[in-house]
Formats: sequence, C-alpha cells, structure tokens
Amino acid sequence: MSKARLKNEEDYREYVGIEPGPQYANQQYISIDKDDMETKKFYVERIIRFLIQLMKAESPAFKRLYVDLFGGGSGYEGLKITKPDEFDIDILMRIPEPAAPVLLENNIPGYVNLKLEHFQRLQHKYPEVYEVMQDFVDDNNYLLTKEMKSSFMQSIFDRVMNTISNNTIQVLGSDFRISRVQNLGPAFTLTIEGLNELKISVDLVPCILLDGSQWPGEGFEPNPYTSPSDFFIVPKSPRRDVPHIDRYWRLSFQKQEREIIFDRQWLKPTIRVLKRIRDNFQHRISSYAIKTMFFRELKIGNPTLDDDTPALWSLPFSYCVVHMLEVYATCLHNSKIPYFWNKKMDLLDDLTPGQKTQYKNDIENMLDDIKANPDFDTILSYLD
Repeated sequence: MSKARLKNEEDYREYVGIEPGPQYANQQYISIDKDDMETKKFYVERIIRFLIQLMKAESPAFKRLYVDLFGGGSGYEGLKITKPDEFDIDILMRIPEPAAPVLLENNIPGYVNLKLEHFQRLQHKYPEVYEVMQDFVDDNNYLLTKEMKSSFMQSIFDRVMNTISNNTIQVLGSDFRISRVQNLGPAFTLTIEGLNELKISVDLVPCILLDGSQWPGEGFEPNPYTSPSDFFIVPKSPRRDVPHIDRYWRLSFQKQEREIIFDRQWLKPTIRVLKRIRDNFQHRISSYAIKTMFFRELKIGNPTLDDDTPALWSLPFSYCVVHMLEVYATCLHNSKIPYFWNKKMDLLDDLTPGQKTQYKNDIENMLDDIKANPDFDTILSYLD
C-alpha cells in the first residue's frame, strides 16, 4: 500500500533523484516533434477545409448551418504522445435563431436535450434548412443525434466522396488519398494516406454550437471565463437504455478546457507522463478522464481558474508526477473520476470493479517502488 498523499510542497525533496527521469522520457519518446505535428496538421486542415467547401456546394442546408471547424483533442492541446497520427476536428454548426433552440437538462449528468421551440418558423425563413432538418427533428421538435449524423451529415459526405476521383485530393502539388471512411460513435473517421508514407486518422465530429446564454444551470460548473462563452453539444448517446435515447446529446466545453490548461508550466508535461504510464499498464481509461483529474486539481489551487498558476505546477517536474500519481491512486481507490463540469457523472463508470482494483494496485505498487528507490532508473522503467 502506498504512503498517504503528499501533504506539502517540501515533500518534493524526497524525489529529487527521479527528476531527470520524467524530463528525459518526455523529451526522448513521449513528446512529439513540434515541426512534424505542425506539418501534419497543416495538410489535414487543408484536406478537411477542401471537403467542407464541397459539402457546402452539395447542400445549401449545410452551408446555412455551418459555422467553422474546431481542432480538438490532444493533437491540438499539446497533449498528444508517441506519434502525430490522429486528429480530432469538430464541424461546428448553429441552429438558425428563428427556430428558438432551447437547451434542456435531463436525468443523465453530462447529457442534454435540444428542443427547437419554433422549428416550423424555418419553413418560411429558411425553407432549404427546414426541408432537410425534418429528418432529424422529431414530432415534439427535439433534435435527434443518430438521424442528424446519418440522414444529414453522412448523406452529404457520401455524395461528396462520390465526386472525388479515386478519393484523392491534391494539396500543394502532393496527392493525399482518403483510403477509408468509418462511422464510429459521434465521428466520421477518415484514414488519409499520402506524402512520405504518411497515414493519419481524422475524427470528424458534427457539433451544434450554442452561445453562453444557454449554459446549463444547476449541478454544472459555471463558465469560468467571459470569453470563450460558447460551447458545443455532440451527437453521442449515453450507454443506457432510456426512452428517446436519440434526444440525448453530450455536452462539450472544449474551448473552456483549453483555457484551463493553457500555460501552466509543468501541467501538460505531467499529463503526457501519466498518459504514458496508463498506456504501459494498459489501463482502459480515457485520455479525457486523465485530463479531468488535472482540471480538478487546478481548481483546488486556484478556485477561479484565472491566469494565476497554482504553486504546485512551478515545483520540480518529479514532484508534479508523483503528486498526480497519488491523485490517480485516490480516484481509483474511490472508484470514480467525477466529470469536472458535473460531478454526478463518473468517467470510470464503464470499468468493472476488478479493473478498478487492478489499476489501483498497479499505481500504488509503482508509487511504493518510486518512494523506496527514488532514482532515475526506477521512474524510467515505468516510462520506456
């Protein structure tokens, strides 16, 4: 059993011996080459924006609803580890104001419904949008996840792909082929192959953009920032057997989360190290759950989440790593990682009790090893 969680800032002196380990691992084989990442992002964004232009030309309704792209996930947050071969890009759309979209909370934390109280008004204001949206708005004017993605987005995307010769797009004189398209969860997953044996997976997620006036109320954390004020809902249904499951949309506060972790000294490197440890132990815990532990720890040291970085993240890298391993062990001991924006939602609810116990034992044994042998080789053995 590991020692109690670190109590004060002076404890970091115990782990001076492991300090070179996380830094070496982060530089040598955890962090990604920034130039390589930026080059791949450049080509991916060019390809996706080309596809968006074709989709707008194909569908007047999509052209009216479309707002912009938003690069999300670890590839855009500086948290990607190992290889820059996966990217998440959200396709942001906004429901026209005359439809009067209203966000409604329900009995499943982290999920909401969107009701278009005056949907019929679109019939006269934007008939091309109304005609298409009838396929993914039900008789009670609720926006439907599955139908929006399949009957609307999938249909447009399939028609566009049929117009592209050999599924190949040219960017700055180089050919890139979309070799595979899969419909997985809330995303369309594209496999792009091309220049210098490049092979990249891109998750395209259609999202509905809502402004700050729709921010969910009781039970949810308020927006810590005046700007950005808008947020998204994603067509991802809960893993529960509930009536009208297609009415349930997952909330996404990616813009705010990017601000929360921005420029916090050792915070991002520590997240990357914990992701590496998770992968080496083969823990089936999402990167988002790992990141969420850091949101909560940041709020302990800085309740308003303003520009002041809590003292923790200014201490040596080794201390930050050990401290967050203690936090991870505590979460596993408690069998939950509460969702930052609504603590009633548990990000570990898909794990079995046996998995939680095994993961807890892995981390506690690792901590015992580090504390008994606080040196370079010990910590590196968990990171290589």
